[in-house]
Amino acid sequence: LGQINLSPAGSFNHDLIKNEIKLDLILPIDFFFSEAALDTMIKDIQSQRIESFSITSDFFTKNMYERFGETNTNEFKNQSLLFATEAKLPKDCQHTLFLSELKLKWYTEG
Repeated sequence: LGQINLSPAGSFNHDLIKNEIKLDLILPIDFFFSEAALDTMIKDIQSQRIESFSITSDFFTKNMYERFGETNTNEFKNQSLLFATEAKLPKDCQHTLFLSELKLKWYTEG
């Protein structure tokens, strides 16, 4: 209904013999969320011991180039490295939620 916008980039692998699908993605997600609720969610996420990822990894760089282009990706990486949470990111790279190195697997038992 247009309430959530997903714009993934990455790889899709379908193993026909195992009837298994694997996705390795970056996943920018946009949806309406109040600023107060978003701030609470950010604090909750930051309080967890979540494994970080490298914005200089080949996986991240390749998929960012695919999704946002070279200019936006380089600006994103420069701003993130220099200013961390205070970075001024390119508009195309600003999203409500951004998941990286997301690994999904679907299979049918049979």
